[in-house]
Amino acid sequence: MYPPFKFTALNPGQVTGNIHIVNQSDVTVADAATTTGTHDIDVSGYKTLVIEVYGTSTSKTVQFLVSGRSGVYQSIEGFKKLAPSTATFATQTTTDTSTTPECWEFDIEGLKSFRANLSAIANGNCTIKGVNYRDWE
Repeated sequence: MYPPFKFTALNPGQVTGNIHIVNQSDVTVADAATTTGTHDIDVSGYKTLVIEVYGTSTSKTVQFLVSGRSGVYQSIEGFKKLAPSTATFATQTTTDTSTTPECWEFDIEGLKSFRANLSAIANGNCTIKGVNYRDWE
């Protein structure tokens, strides 16, 4: 893929090095979900997905899965970025009585779809929103 614009140097003899361009796209995986179920987004052509899991529920379990071209979903390990004392790699998040947002990062390069399986939720809702990133050099 190439950037959707043309770059022209004013003084071509003075341009050295690479140009690094980052393109991002906001995504909503689940919006105030109150029942269990799967929530999918297309991640084709992106490199990194960063999501935030939050809401009013007193407890929830969200499993993270991805699929490639085969369409078969498998667990993906993400990195929980916030709260350095609890930063960890995991394939799911389970919260009890906490409404503190969690931030997760996933390497999704070469994959087709990301799925958040909300397998348990109680007394409230769960929202999962984030940003897809792709790089060009």
